Amino acid sequence: MLTHTQQTLLSLLRMALSRSKGFPWMSDVDLKSVIDLAEAQGVSYVACDGLKKLYEKAESDEVIAQSLSPLKSVKSESLELSWLGKTMKAERIYKHYVQDLLKLVDFFSSNGIRTMVLKGYGLSLNYPIPAHRPIGDIDVYLFGEADSADKMLKNQLGIHFIPNEPNHSVFSFGNCMVENHRYILNIYKIPSNRRLEVLLEKLAEEANAYAEEGRIIYLPSVNFNSVHLLRHMASDFATITTSLRHVLDWCTFVHAHADEMDWGFLRKVAHELNVHRFLNALNSICVDYFGCPSEEFLVEELDDVLRDRVLSEILNPAFKEKIPSRKISLSYGWVKIKRMWRNRWKYQLVFSDSFCQLFYCSLKNRIFKSIYALRNSSFS
Repeated sequence: MLTHTQQTLLSLLRMALSRSKGFPWMSDVDLKSVIDLAEAQGVSYVACDGLKKLYEKAESDEVIAQSLSPLKSVKSESLELSWLGKTMKAERIYKHYVQDLLKLVDFFSSNGIRTMVLKGYGLSLNYPIPAHRPIGDIDVYLFGEADSADKMLKNQLGIHFIPNEPNHSVFSFGNCMVENHRYILNIYKIPSNRRLEVLLEKLAEEANAYAEEGRIIYLPSVNFNSVHLLRHMASDFATITTSLRHVLDWCTFVHAHADEMDWGFLRKVAHELNVHRFLNALNSICVDYFGCPSEEFLVEELDDVLRDRVLSEILNPAFKEKIPSRKISLSYGWVKIKRMWRNRWKYQLVFSDSFCQLFYCSLKNRIFKSIYALRNSSFS
C-alpha cells in the first residue's frame, strides 16, 4: 500500500512525463515530505516539472485547483521557490557536465580513441528535459583502449588516478569524476557477468555516432542499452539499493526507442540471466504506476504481488542500517554481510548464480579490490 506522499510523487512524475492526470493533492500531504522523498529517490527536478504542469492544468480545472489549495501558504510558496531554484541550478550544472564530457572526448579523439558514453549523458537525452536527469560520474568505454588512455591521461595531462577496482579506473576531470571502463561490467564480483561481458562488448561495436557541438560521441545501441540498463538496475536492486530515478531511466529509454526495442532478444537474455521476473515487475511498474503504454512495455507474465514488492523495496528499502566507513573494516564487513543476507530474496530474483557463489565472489572481490588498490596507488 503506497502512502499518500508516495502516491503524490508518482502523480507528479506522471504529469512530468505527460502520461496521465495524477492523484489530487491530498490534504494530509505537505510539500516538504514530497520534496524530501523526490530528492531521496533522485527525481527531484522531474517532479518539480510535474508540479508546474499540475499548476497549468489547475488554471482550467476547478477540481485540480481545489486539490492544490493546501499549497497556497507562505511556507509552501517558499518551498516551491527553493525547489525551482535548485532545478534551475541543476540546468547550469548539466551544461558544465556536458562541456567537461566534450573536452574529454576531444582529448581521446585527438589521440585516435573513440569514446562511448555509458548511462548518464545518453540516458538524459530520453528525458523531456535532459538537464533534469540528475548527473553523476562520466562513464566511458573506449573499445579496448582503456589502459592506453590512462597512460595518455597521466603523461599528457598529469591526471592522478584514485585507487579503485580493476574493472575501471577513476579520476577527476574538470568538475566531474570519470570511470574509464576496461570492462563494461564488474566481471570479478558476479560470475555470470563474464558471459554477459562478451555479449555487451560485441554489442558495443554497434554504437551510434552522435554529434554534439561538432564532436562525435558514441552512444550505445538500443540492444546494448536494454541489456546493460536491465543488468545494472537489477544488480543495484539486489546488492545495494535502487531508486525511482533508475525506473525513470528505464521508462524514458523504452518509450524513446519503442519502435527499436527487440523484446524477443531481451527476453531471451533475461531468461538466461534469471532476471526475467524482475523485468516483468519493472515493466508492470512503468505501466501501472507511471502510466506508460502497455503496448510499449511488454509483460510476459503478470505478477502484481512481485510488482508491488519490488516497488515497495525501491521506495522504502527493508535494510536501513548505515554502512560504516571502510576504515572500520570489521564493522564495515559485518554490516555488508548482514545486508547481503537480508537481501537474499533479491539476489535469487535477479541472478542466475547461487547465493553461496555470489557470497564467495563478493568476499573474494573485496580482498582482490583492496590488494589491487594498494598495488596501483603508486600509479597515481
